[in-house]
Amino acid sequence: MGNYNPVYKSIWQSRKFTKLSSTAKLVYLNLITNKQTSQTGIFNIMPQYVACDCSLDIKEVIEILKSLDNLQMIRFLEDENLIYIHKFFKYTKGMIKNPVTIAKSLLREFELLNNYELQNLFSMEFNHEIHEIEIALQKNMQQAPNEDKKKDIEDLIEKLNALLINSQ
Repeated sequence: MGNYNPVYKSIWQSRKFTKLSSTAKLVYLNLITNKQTSQTGIFNIMPQYVACDCSLDIKEVIEILKSLDNLQMIRFLEDENLIYIHKFFKYTKGMIKNPVTIAKSLLREFELLNNYELQNLFSMEFNHEIHEIEIALQKNMQQAPNEDKKKDIEDLIEKLNALLINSQ
């Protein structure tokens, strides 16, 4: 995604976060800041990597990931080593200003992961934001310098619409 991820100071006032143990906080902070994290908050990571980064036992990390899942802070698909960080996109979407770049990034991530459950979860959680990106794309399409650019943006809008339709 980039060389940094935003960590808002408000995390320290979050009811769910403040109730976590110190090691669970460390694991969660690792998840939102590690190099595997994507703009959507959906990514593959082996618990062994988290354990190594946090100097923890693998079994302990897996238990923490499961407890974060139970708290609905993340969705952990253990068999696939997939993580979805709830609400993560809310904080990262502002890092990229160009709606074309955001749309391409989201669609590329979903294509690479090819996981309907997490794609659907993301689409339901961020339905409004996806719609806002679509509106911004429509404005860009009107200002596109040529028909090829307009067609590219039109294709992005169509794919985003498919995301929204599939999540309903």
